[in-house]
Amino acid sequence: MRSYLQSGALTKPILIGFAVLAVGFHEERAQAQTVTLDNVPAIALTSSSTQTAVRIDPQTGNVTVRTQAGNYNSCSAPPPVTPTINSFFPTNATVAPGAQITLNWTSSNTTQCTPQLGSGTTWASLGQLPTNGSQILTAPGTQGSITFQLTCTDGVTSDIETTQVSVQTTGGNCTPIYPNGTTSEWNQVVNVWPAFGIRPRISVPFNGYVALRFTTTAIANQFGTISGLEFGGDGDGAAQMSISRDAGCFTPAALGPNCLVAPSRTPSIGWSNAPAQFSCSLGTGQSWHVNITFGNTTQVNGTTPYCPATNCGVDLINQIQD
Repeated sequence: MRSYLQSGALTKPILIGFAVLAVGFHEERAQAQTVTLDNVPAIALTSSSTQTAVRIDPQTGNVTVRTQAGNYNSCSAPPPVTPTINSFFPTNATVAPGAQITLNWTSSNTTQCTPQLGSGTTWASLGQLPTNGSQILTAPGTQGSITFQLTCTDGVTSDIETTQVSVQTTGGNCTPIYPNGTTSEWNQVVNVWPAFGIRPRISVPFNGYVALRFTTTAIANQFGTISGLEFGGDGDGAAQMSISRDAGCFTPAALGPNCLVAPSRTPSIGWSNAPAQFSCSLGTGQSWHVNITFGNTTQVNGTTPYCPATNCGVDLINQIQD
């Protein structure tokens, strides 16, 4: 027992014997003034009748001997060691079809990692991976959101993390359907992106569009919804909105998932810097356009934007979502 109290090292056989001593002392603490352990000089115990002189925490096994001068010595059980994935992320959250995807990860207290999911890529077929590293993959040729999963283990327990990459076109391949377009900077027309809660009035050219160019922030988990609120006396048309690399793009094949909404008197489009299942995924530090159009006076079966007059517009607002 001398080596236990002086070094703080704790083993289970010593702990069991010590527990018996502590219980015995606790029952007689009104009479006892000292406690003597093998090869250890007598220890003067606390004079308090409300504080246990020798205590063993039943949950952690930590042992404390209290004296009149304070704690004589204590021993804490070492914290449990568990496998942990410290980070798992793509270098770029948004890539073009067929481009490279780089996944990075670090872990601790692990012996190996294995990949899962990653539809459309070779990720799941790579087999055993190092506990820290990176892997370059080729994105599929179609647009969409891909979820990657990583499992790291110490051979007994495991930690699991997921990350996402959005595959979408990067611009330069979309010709505006409506020719009378104008392009302006979001920061000048509204305020510094994302300018939540600010509500400017936007007039849209007949048979044209308004494109507001912006650059996403470096905040990976930032997201919101851009809405076009109709104002009276403008012809009561149906507006359509999109978020695209190219100004004035409303062509579905050239847009990413959830980056085009159907015509409506109050159109609304969700966006997220991170890959998202129901929003237009933008990535961080990327250049995009918010596009608004009322088309022209021709409407096809209620599925196209239109303006029954020559003056249609919206009150545009970017809103934080819960």
